Amino acid sequence: RNANYLNRSFKDQTKLEPINEIPEIAFKIPNIIKQCLIFVRRNILSKLADTQYLVINLFEAPILAFFLAILIKYFNVSNEGGYNLYENENLPVYMFMSVIVAIFMGVSVICLLG
Repeated sequence: RNANYLNRSFKDQTKLEPINEIPEIAFKIPNIIKQCLIFVRRNILSKLADTQYLVINLFEAPILAFFLAILIKYFNVSNEGGYNLYENENLPVYMFMSVIVAIFMGVSVICLLG
């Protein structure tokens, strides 16, 4: 039975000759500017679609800045001229906490993306 099927099924098929030519490429690779624009557009659309990412990134910096300003506020009441940045004793603490806040924001953005 199997031989009969093979004789009947494959008898009419013609043998294909191997082709040694490489087929022509049908698509064009975009230049680097167009490709970058495509990737930037895709990245922006994916970020806008993620509401959790938007909410955290829009409100994280102002909230942290508000807490930082409240914690480090310094005003010398004895100074009649008003506020003077040079006399602020909390300036080194502010610089240190600014670095910590920047690291925290970077880590939180990376955790959202991962």
